[in-house]
Amino acid sequence: MIGRWLSGDRSSSADSSKENQRTASRTKSSDSSSRKPKLAPLIPSTSFYLKAKAKHKFYEVPATRCDWDMEQVEVDKDWFFLFFDLIFVAATYKLGGVLAHSRDGGPTNRESIVTFIALFLLFVESWMALTDYSGRFVTVDNAHRLADIVHASLLALAVSHVHDLNTLQDARNGHLFWISFAFVCDKLLIMARFTEIWAQSHHLLHPPGLSKEKEENQALRARSTAKRVYLQYITQSLILTAGCVASYTASLQQTEAHGKPNTDDYHRYLATSYSDTSYYSSGESDADDQLRITVSAPFLVTALWLASGGFYLVYLIIVFMGKLTAHKGSVPLHMQFFLHRHGEWLMLMLGECILSLLLVTEHVSDVERSNRIRFYMTFMPALLTANCLQFSGYAYEVWSTDDHVMHQSLGGGAIWIILRIIYYGSTLATGVGLRVSLKNYNKTPEQPYAWLLFGSQALQYTCYMFTLMLHARRHIDPKLGLTARTTGGIIKYFTKFPTAAHRKFLPWLWFGKLSTVAISLFTATRGLDYIWNVWIIFGVAIAQSSLQALEGLLSAPESRHGH
Repeated sequence: MIGRWLSGDRSSSADSSKENQRTASRTKSSDSSSRKPKLAPLIPSTSFYLKAKAKHKFYEVPATRCDWDMEQVEVDKDWFFLFFDLIFVAATYKLGGVLAHSRDGGPTNRESIVTFIALFLLFVESWMALTDYSGRFVTVDNAHRLADIVHASLLALAVSHVHDLNTLQDARNGHLFWISFAFVCDKLLIMARFTEIWAQSHHLLHPPGLSKEKEENQALRARSTAKRVYLQYITQSLILTAGCVASYTASLQQTEAHGKPNTDDYHRYLATSYSDTSYYSSGESDADDQLRITVSAPFLVTALWLASGGFYLVYLIIVFMGKLTAHKGSVPLHMQFFLHRHGEWLMLMLGECILSLLLVTEHVSDVERSNRIRFYMTFMPALLTANCLQFSGYAYEVWSTDDHVMHQSLGGGAIWIILRIIYYGSTLATGVGLRVSLKNYNKTPEQPYAWLLFGSQALQYTCYMFTLMLHARRHIDPKLGLTARTTGGIIKYFTKFPTAAHRKFLPWLWFGKLSTVAISLFTATRGLDYIWNVWIIFGVAIAQSSLQALEGLLSAPESRHGH
């Protein structure tokens, strides 16, 4: 049989019979496939289309990912973003070291918390800036890849200068300067990317299937999108440049003053001797009342970092609530890409928690046998708490485009992003609290670490509850309509339960949720041992996950979300 097939000696009847079978099989498969629901239009994604165009080019103009009037297709995987996120893994781990200890090596204090918030805002804003750009435009040519490498290198430079608080605040090390300098260059590079969009707006590539008129409208939107970022990045660049100047001046003056006697003359400078407790101070004395106003250089630089992050949050609200977005005057975000990136960022925050806990076990072999049981009795609930955070963060958050608040409301979208930033930071802080509790499992408990663990977890869960309430909901209440739909909102959230019998459980659910937050805050004041703190936070995490699961069971099928 094989010999006849290879030699071509086949009968015409057998040939026609097999051809008929293949035709019938293709017809059957096409009929069955036509009955399947189509999740996306059968057109190539933008990045696939751009790769075909830029296959043999060093430079190719960017392409828009989507348009307002077209269905968003699934984006191709870009391995650069996974590599890019590895830098933020190191950043989150080193930020945990900043938060865990004060300047003198003691437990967390207000100074370490403020510095942590300032640095976290710098890194998360840089990540969101690239996500905002990449969610609207796609580039795959070699020239833009080189720009990506420069961008990643700048962030790696900033991460390399993040150290413990005492080392960070020594101006002679130059850490304050190089962190500020790296983020100034980061803002300028992002602004250069949008400047390219503005200059090449009428030459941008667009997804296949757009008419000539829509391409022209998309070009006008691209120019508007590029122009609206200038105020944000120019202002942030100037603020961070002031941080560079302050930290560099402090470095020079502290080096000059090091080893010299601490006289009043040095208080006129930005920096004084390293041994002075009022280090890096600047001020003038009033001859009448001897009033002295001092400004600490690390505090000044940290305040400038906070000002940069705060300006981003304010500008975010302005952009989302502005007419440009409301009237579809900008290039839209690719929501699937945007939500996917936020899921990856949450995984980075949880990854720091897991990484920190596992690194603490590195010296477990040196622990005495009598204490080893106590160590693992602290380690296991801490690890399970991290798993509960992962379950809650992904199982009930909305990852679908249609029901997400950013697809429904501009104001709700801005609130969602701000709450998510707080949620990410508090998730990271919760992981730090678990790490220090495990590391100090056999030591005398310190109250600041209890507040770090329970306070950050309470803040994290509070933000999580309110973000879920912002999303669109569906209900099947017969009085309101079988497929009636409500937009996001705290009041309209209560209509997602299908019947009055189910809705009567809602106050009890919220009583349980708020009780877990109250238990966390109350436990922080008790001064319990670290092992008891970890077990209590594990019980709180289990209760919160169970309440969220119960709410999912009671809610209408159309309003249950998850990935």
